[in-house]
Amino acid sequence: MWQVLQNKNGVRKLEWGTSMGKPAWFVYYNNYQVPEVYIATRDTICRQQPYSLQQMKQRAALLFNDPSYSISVQSEFDNYYQSSGMFSRPLPVYKISWNNEAQNLMYVSPGTGKVLSSFTRNSKIHRWLYQGLHKFNFQLLVEHEWLRKLLLIILSSGGIVLSFSGAVLSWKRIKRKIK
Repeated sequence: MWQVLQNKNGVRKLEWGTSMGKPAWFVYYNNYQVPEVYIATRDTICRQQPYSLQQMKQRAALLFNDPSYSISVQSEFDNYYQSSGMFSRPLPVYKISWNNEAQNLMYVSPGTGKVLSSFTRNSKIHRWLYQGLHKFNFQLLVEHEWLRKLLLIILSSGGIVLSFSGAVLSWKRIKRKIK
């Protein structure tokens, strides 16, 4: 593996895994975000270029028996595939969406062939009810960060007022019961 590496300076991590069903080495450098992918065959190891849309469609045809899906290139974040403060998410990605009852989604990295994120009906509900309502990370509010923070401050201060008034009323009732 070491002999095949094009850039040997700054290697921080080697990870063994699969890339689109093929055995592969993922080589991470200083940023730990986007690895270089090296495909391992019986006797050779060679660097994998990013997968094309055609290659992604061929792989999907092998994996999914149900033809009711579509694959597209997504170059902007949406309500499901979003950037995170903890780590960066690559763009563009391949978005695979099923036209079934659950409207399942899957986001695949063209560089590594790994599934970055996937959503079923339950995870979509969790995303909207928990993450959406607790963080207000809807795409419109993510694009206008000041509006998102303002809504969070207003609703949080309303929660503080409600909690404080409940504590005061409880204290008054306890005092009355003691007398």
